[in-house]
Amino acid sequence: MLVAGELDVLKLVDLVNLEIKKVKENKMAKKFKPHPMYKGCKVKMAFKKEDHDNLAAKGYDHKKDPSCKKKK
Repeated sequence: MLVAGELDVLKLVDLVNLEIKKVKENKMAKKFKPHPMYKGCKVKMAFKKEDHDNLAAKGYDHKKDPSCKKKK
């Protein structure tokens, strides 16, 4: 059984963890650089972290398929 003081400590720990998560996400957003993502021979640009996450969920990654030929 938890006492009132322990509940306050748990709430404080949750708040601190939430703030740490926000700071980490903010740092990632500042470091993000636009880059191409590949799915087979398809190429799409990820301009924001959200774009990157959406493309990754659709199967895009950072590796270009070597069988794709350059257009001349």
